[in-house]
Amino acid sequence: MWIIIAALAAGILHGAGRLLPAPWLLPLGRLMTATLFVMLVVLGAQIGANRELLANLGPLGWRAFVISALSVAGSVAALYIVVRTCRLGAEPPEGGDR
Repeated sequence: MWIIIAALAAGILHGAGRLLPAPWLLPLGRLMTATLFVMLVVLGAQIGANRELLANLGPLGWRAFVISALSVAGSVAALYIVVRTCRLGAEPPEGGDR
């Protein structure tokens, strides 16, 4: 768990300190999306290979769905609070059109 937190902290420091050259930042969104898809495929393969989990999917299904739905709702709510509190979002245009 600590390696995940350390990697996240290193990424935050790199981003905040603008340590990466600008041309490297452009493809990061696509790279992040591709990595997420690979992780989801691997997770699905791991679930599919677990016969015991598949056999108990019925009883576990509703609980897993509720936990997942609440996790997503909590994440969205936390993101909304952070964006509103920190005033994140679209920057005003240069030139003072506002």
